[in-house]
Amino acid sequence: MRVFRLPLLTLSVAAALTGPALAQNNECAGALLVFSGSNGPFTNSGATTSAPAWPCGQGENDVWFLYVPPSGGSLTVDTCSPTTNYDTILEVFNGSGGCGSLVSLGCNDDSCSFQSSVSLPSVTACTPYYIRVGGFSSATGSFMLNINGPGGSNCSGLATTVPQGNGCVNSFASFREFFPTASAFDLGGNSITLTSTPGGYNVSRGGGTYRPVGFLGAPTVLALVDDSEIAAGSLGLWVGSNGWVATSSGNDTSWNVSVATMLDNPSTGWYAWHDMNPSLPGSGSVKYEQSGAMAHVTFDGVWDYGGTGPGDANNIQFQINTATGTVVICWGFVSGAGASGVGHLVGYSPGGPSADPGNTNLSSTAPFSTSLADQRALTLAGVGRPIQRSTAVTYGVTTQNIPTSALLHVGLVGLSNPGTSLASLGMPGCFLNASREIMVGPAVFPGQTFNWTALTLPALPPSFVGFQFLAQSAILGTPLNQAFGFGTLSSNGLRMTVGTF
Repeated sequence: MRVFRLPLLTLSVAAALTGPALAQNNECAGALLVFSGSNGPFTNSGATTSAPAWPCGQGENDVWFLYVPPSGGSLTVDTCSPTTNYDTILEVFNGSGGCGSLVSLGCNDDSCSFQSSVSLPSVTACTPYYIRVGGFSSATGSFMLNINGPGGSNCSGLATTVPQGNGCVNSFASFREFFPTASAFDLGGNSITLTSTPGGYNVSRGGGTYRPVGFLGAPTVLALVDDSEIAAGSLGLWVGSNGWVATSSGNDTSWNVSVATMLDNPSTGWYAWHDMNPSLPGSGSVKYEQSGAMAHVTFDGVWDYGGTGPGDANNIQFQINTATGTVVICWGFVSGAGASGVGHLVGYSPGGPSADPGNTNLSSTAPFSTSLADQRALTLAGVGRPIQRSTAVTYGVTTQNIPTSALLHVGLVGLSNPGTSLASLGMPGCFLNASREIMVGPAVFPGQTFNWTALTLPALPPSFVGFQFLAQSAILGTPLNQAFGFGTLSSNGLRMTVGTF
C-alpha cells in the first residue's frame, strides 16, 4: 500500500455526489461566463430543458451563459459557425435581477441556415446578460457561441471562473456524421468500413464494394412499412425502415433524424438513417440475405418519404460479419433533394446511453478509432462564481466524469498554472494546470461526480476583489494508465478571480 504525504495543509471536502453528471451550465444559476469573440466549442448533449418556455420555437435541451459587456453599445450573439453541427435556438435575457427575474430581450430559431442569431441595439455597461442556447425539437450537438459586443477592459469587481488547459482522457464508443439536409450528403457512391478490434472499431473510408442483390444467396424482401422495424434472418439482426440495422429490437423507428436518439437507443446499431418509406407504390424494397455468419441488408432503391419517382430513390447496403464483428456500409445512388426534407445521420452507437463524440467528417477525418466504452475527460467546473459577500462563503467546484474504478480524489489549489505535461510520469495527454500550494483530500471512492470546496471567501471587508487562484482535480484508480501504480488522471484547471458581483 502506498502512503500519500500531503504538503503543508489538508482541507476537508464536501460529500461525494453519485449519478449521471449534467453540465454545470444546465441551468441559469450555473451559467458559464463568456467574452467578446468566439467561445467554445460547447455542447448541449445531455442537457435538460429549462424554464421559462421558449417564445420563438420548440427549444429544448438548453445550456446557459453569462456575458457582462465592459461598456455600452450594440451586441450580437450567434451560433453561426461551420463547426456548429445541429439546429440551434437562441435567447438573450437582461439578468440585472438575477436568474429569478430574467427579462427576455430577443429570441431566434433560424437566422444563418439552421443556426441562430440575436442582435440588441443597446446594452448597458457592466450589466449581466444571460444567453440560453438550445436545440430545435430536442436537437443536440456541438456549437460555437460568438459574441460581438462593446470593447473595453473587464468590469471592475466582476467575479470570473475561466477554464485552463484540458483534462484527460476523452474516448468514445460511438461516432457519427450528421448531414442536416439531404443535399449536404457526400457519401453517395462511397463506403465506410468498421473493422472490429479488441479495443473498439477502426473506422476508415472506403474498403467496401456495393454488391449486387443476391451476392450471398436468394434475398428475402422484408415486410417493412413506413417507420417500422422487423427481425431479419437467424443472426439476431433487426432492420429499421429508415436505414439502420441493430442487434435487437426496441430502437426508435421515427423518421425524425436525431443525434440524441441514436446515442440513447437501447440496442447497438449501425446507421445510414434517412426518412424513407419502402411501402410507397413504386418504391424499391429492403432485402435481406445471409450466408454463414455474413449478412447483407440492402435498401434497394427505397424512396424518400413523400417520394414520387426514381429520383427519390436511395441505395444503401449494410454488410455485417457477425463472426468478426466487422461492418461495411456502402452507398450507391442516394436522393440528393430529399423529398421529405430530412437529412442523413451516419454512424454507430452501442446500446444504452452514450456520450456524444461530436460531428466527424467521414470524408476527411477517417481513419480513426473508437473505444469499447465512453470515457469523458476528467472535468472540473465551478459552482457559480467566486463572489465575496458580507458573510463568509465557500466557493465550491465539481469534478465530473470520474471513472467508476476511481479509488481516491485529490484537489489542488494554487496561485499559478504551470501547464506542465505529465506524460513523463506515465500520464499521456495529462497536464498540471494548477500549482500545489494546497492539496484537498484525499477522498476515498469519490463516485462519478464529486463536489469539493476550493476556497472559503472571508466576509467583507476587507475586499479581495481581483485576487486570483487556480484549482485542479486528480483521481487515482483507472485502467487508462498505470501512473504511480494506481492509474492517475488530471482535470482541466480553473482560474478564478474574486469579485463582488
